[in-house]
Amino acid sequence: MLIWKGKNADQRLFWSRAHSDGSWRDQQQVRYFATNRGGIGAASDGSLTARAAWRGADDDSRIWTAGWYGDGWSDQQTPADAPRTEDRPALAFHNGRALMAWRGAGPDQTIWFSENLGPQRVAGGLAASTHGPALAASPQGLFLVWKGSGNDAGIWHAEFQNGRWSAQRPSPGGTSTGPSAAHVGNTVITAWKGVGADARMWTCRNFREPQIAVADGAFGTSDTPAIVSTFVTQL
Repeated sequence: MLIWKGKNADQRLFWSRAHSDGSWRDQQQVRYFATNRGGIGAASDGSLTARAAWRGADDDSRIWTAGWYGDGWSDQQTPADAPRTEDRPALAFHNGRALMAWRGAGPDQTIWFSENLGPQRVAGGLAASTHGPALAASPQGLFLVWKGSGNDAGIWHAEFQNGRWSAQRPSPGGTSTGPSAAHVGNTVITAWKGVGADARMWTCRNFREPQIAVADGAFGTSDTPAIVSTFVTQL
């Protein structure tokens, strides 16, 4: 399934699902939902349940969410405490619970998180960022990854353990737009655009191995790339 914001000034949200042959169904509008940001957080529990989260339309900085239950979208709702953000929220399912993380609104660069749309809490102690964070869930744990705040282009991460976040730790590399992350096999892989004019995409395994330029630097982007694990072994 894909869910996305419309083109240019079109703030409506749309969705489509792929057929078994790889072709896509006609796009459909997701009810009356809208956003003025291109980034939408989405995650699935691996069955028929999924959830999406996005910043509101126009000057509405509230986070809105809706659930997919196999045959359509629920009504949108604001999580507890009506959290606000200036960028894309991150979503992940872990141990049967939906976790969401986001950067605050306006000058608030604090990274917040909630479990099952409950009360918001500060994530990872001193975690703060100019951009939205990333979440990666694995059987071994749940990881939060983010770009530093202000002029800090460093990449940081923390692990969610027993209901609490570990201390933040540095990861290789740096970015000017924020990282993405995914669990692949027994590995957590982060991906990001370089700093400033460096449009190369970089990856790192398990937050400690040396960073590697994707396709030896031949691929480039001006924004945060997405990374996802699939079951396809050959293309």
